[in-house]
Amino acid sequence: MDSDQHGVFPSSPKYHPYYPQNTECGGVIDLGLSLRTIQHEIYHTSGQKYCSNEGYRRNWGYVKVTMDGFVVGRKVCVLDHGGYSTLAHQLEDMFGMQSVSGLRLFQMESEFCLVYRDEEGIWRNVGDVPWNEFIETVERLRITRRNDVILPF
Repeated sequence: MDSDQHGVFPSSPKYHPYYPQNTECGGVIDLGLSLRTIQHEIYHTSGQKYCSNEGYRRNWGYVKVTMDGFVVGRKVCVLDHGGYSTLAHQLEDMFGMQSVSGLRLFQMESEFCLVYRDEEGIWRNVGDVPWNEFIETVERLRITRRNDVILPF
């Protein structure tokens, strides 16, 4: 065995065409199978076009939602939605069990309505502006009883 200079597993690349040895990075091949922590920004590429370095656009478009009568609010990412209907559906899932008939936010017979505070601090009715304008200006959402809402026009 001493006469065999290469041994059983020669290390020369010419003997291993499928496993070439790479001198860069210590010959380590990263297959992306590590157990390291997943970086948040990698998986929110859809929201990157809305980020303008304004604190990463308020944490990737997350806004706080409160409902009258609730002490604790929730957060939703408005960038995950393509329009008002999917946002209303998510809010129905979050808060709808608080009413026998559900929230039914954009229906006329609903006892609830959805309002938002824009970046100027003015409360407005959700749905009054186009969706793209809404996601650029919304800072907070509030579900309130329809008869309690008094908005300046």
